[in-house]
Amino acid sequence: MEKEKDWPVKGFKGFNKDLKCRDKQYTLGKDEREEKISLCNSGLHFCENPHDIFNHYPAGNGNRFCEVEANEVSDEKEGDSKRVAKRLFVKTEISIVHICKIAVSTFFENFGFKSKIESADTNDAGNYGAANAGDYGAANAGDRGAAYAGNRGAANAGNRGAANAGDRGAANAGDRGAASVKKNGVAISSTGGRVKGGEGSVLILVNRDNDGNIIDFAASAVDYVNILPDTWYCLKDGKFVKAKQ
Repeated sequence: MEKEKDWPVKGFKGFNKDLKCRDKQYTLGKDEREEKISLCNSGLHFCENPHDIFNHYPAGNGNRFCEVEANEVSDEKEGDSKRVAKRLFVKTEISIVHICKIAVSTFFENFGFKSKIESADTNDAGNYGAANAGDYGAANAGDRGAAYAGNRGAANAGNRGAANAGDRGAANAGDRGAASVKKNGVAISSTGGRVKGGEGSVLILVNRDNDGNIIDFAASAVDYVNILPDTWYCLKDGKFVKAKQ
């Protein structure tokens, strides 16, 4: 493999159980090459954001996922972080749980969740209040409040609050709160909370002690097998269990 500086773009790629994509066989540790590239038509495809690979290869069905490094990458872009390159190095196979952990930090960093919540355009409501924002907007509510944001929006609610976001949105709720997203979003809730998401979403549940230390944690993609879409889940003994609707 060449020096890292010669592989300028890092990303993630999904495959079927045989490590094939579009009938092309890939091999771990191998530098793949193609001369003709066109996004969604030809070339070596990958995603820059980890959770976007579930748009193309859903969790389950024996599908496999790898970290990759790319060179000679086209400038073409569409709805998500999918890219196409002439050269792709299949670096390491990773689990769905690992993808989810990476996805959380990547999603919030790239999506600008914190900056949206703190921006002047944020729709804020205090305790027991309701905040609503449209597509690409941010809604923030306090304890026992309700926050709703549209597609690609950011919704944040405090303890015992409800946070809801649309497609590719982010929803975060505090202790005993409820966080839900639609397709390809990220939903997070804290101690005693619950989450649900649509197709391609990543769900995170965290329990903390009185000092704020994490004592229990679970992360998963909606895979239609272990985690069903549009179904509420809570955390028990480090695992997702169905919660009361």
